[in-house]
Amino acid sequence: MANTCLSGFLMERPSHDWTVDAKQSLKESALFRSNILNDVLISSSKSLRDQADAVDTALARTISDTHNVRLTMENELKQVVNRLADSEKIITNLLHIMSNLEKGKMVAESRLNNRLKRPGAEQNCDDKAQLRLISELHKLDLQLHSMNEEIKKSKTAHLELQKARYLLEDEVRVKRKTIWVDCIRCQKVRTFYPSVNALIGH
Repeated sequence: MANTCLSGFLMERPSHDWTVDAKQSLKESALFRSNILNDVLISSSKSLRDQADAVDTALARTISDTHNVRLTMENELKQVVNRLADSEKIITNLLHIMSNLEKGKMVAESRLNNRLKRPGAEQNCDDKAQLRLISELHKLDLQLHSMNEEIKKSKTAHLELQKARYLLEDEVRVKRKTIWVDCIRCQKVRTFYPSVNALIGH
C-alpha cells in the first residue's frame, strides 16, 4: 500500500520540477567548486608573490653586501699600490747606497794594494794608515753584507705586495662582474615578475 502511495506521489510530481532541482544542484555544486578553486588560486598566487618578494629582498641585500666588499677591496688595493711605490723607492735607494759602498770599497782596496807594493823595509814599520785602510775595508764588507740582506728582504716584500695586488685586482673584477650580473640581468628581469592580480588572471 505504501509503495502504491509513493508511486502515486512521484507520478503526480511534474518532471519539470525534477529538472529544475537537478539544474539548481549542479549550479550550486559548480559555484562551490569555483569558490574553492578561486580560494586556492588566490592563496597560491599570494604565496608565489611573497616568495618572489623575499627573493628580491635577498638579492638586493646580496648586491649591497657585494658592493661593500668591493669598496673595501678597492681601498685595500689602493693601499697596496701605494706601498708598492714606496717599496720601489726603498729598493732604488738601497741599491744606490750599495753602489756607493762598493765604489768606496774599490777605492780602499786600490789604496791598500798600492801600499802593499812598497818595498819590504817600509812594510815592516808601524803603518797606521794601512791599519786604518784594513779596518775601513772590514767595515765596508760588513755594511755591504748588511745592505745586501736588506735588499733581499725588500725585494721579497715587494714580490709579496705584487702578488697581493694581482689577487685583489682579480677579486675586484669578479665582484664588479657579479654586481653587473645581479643588477642588470637578475634584478632587472625580476621586475617583470607578475603581481598577485596578474597571477590570478584579473
